[in-house]
Amino acid sequence: MSKFRVPTWFWRPRNKPAFPVLKDNYKCFNKLLSPDKAFRFINFLELSLFLGLLLNFLMYSTPKTSHLNDNEVFDRLLQQVLFIGIHIIATTFAIYASYNLKPFVMQIYMLFATPYFSLAISFCAVLFVELTVFIYSDDHKDFDRLLVDLGNVAGKDLNSRVDWLLAWVAFIGAVLIWQLITTFSFYNYIRDRQIEIEERQIVTPNHLQSIDLEKKSFEIYTLPPPPPYVEC
Repeated sequence: MSKFRVPTWFWRPRNKPAFPVLKDNYKCFNKLLSPDKAFRFINFLELSLFLGLLLNFLMYSTPKTSHLNDNEVFDRLLQQVLFIGIHIIATTFAIYASYNLKPFVMQIYMLFATPYFSLAISFCAVLFVELTVFIYSDDHKDFDRLLVDLGNVAGKDLNSRVDWLLAWVAFIGAVLIWQLITTFSFYNYIRDRQIEIEERQIVTPNHLQSIDLEKKSFEIYTLPPPPPYVEC
């Protein structure tokens, strides 16, 4: 039985990157980390966060620690586990993509990440504006209603000051923007890297060999000059 091989592309872009493709050209945030390491770091961080949230929900979403009855607690816990489980699977897939370096894997992840980041950042922006309005409002009924709605989503009864909640929303929004930029930076790198590999192929009589210019010097692979012209 033949071994399964991950395809190279899910779709092949037509852009023409500037050669050579180097990691230093795709770094972001003061160029502290290469795109693959930055992408891997933030997803390991997110995976740890969601595993901690999952453990927290499993430990504290019980009738003894909630005003809900058994059925309501089970329904809430099921929603939480499903929500966190999807994020854990997506984050694990992203970590695999950071090691595989084939655009196919990352393109599959982008189908999930692009709408997710768009909706999550938009939600944080709307919530940030709404909380800012509450700060300058004397009517706290709307804020209390918002806390109840957020508590139903989070699975906890929230008792928070509006300024603290505003700070948390701003922090989460900043992390999402950071993750979005890091994700696209890494995808652009492996996309351009693969295009370069395919366009810098070596044609020999027996095989076709691809080059990764990130690891080897291009001068080694330049074709030899043609023989000198000799008159007959």
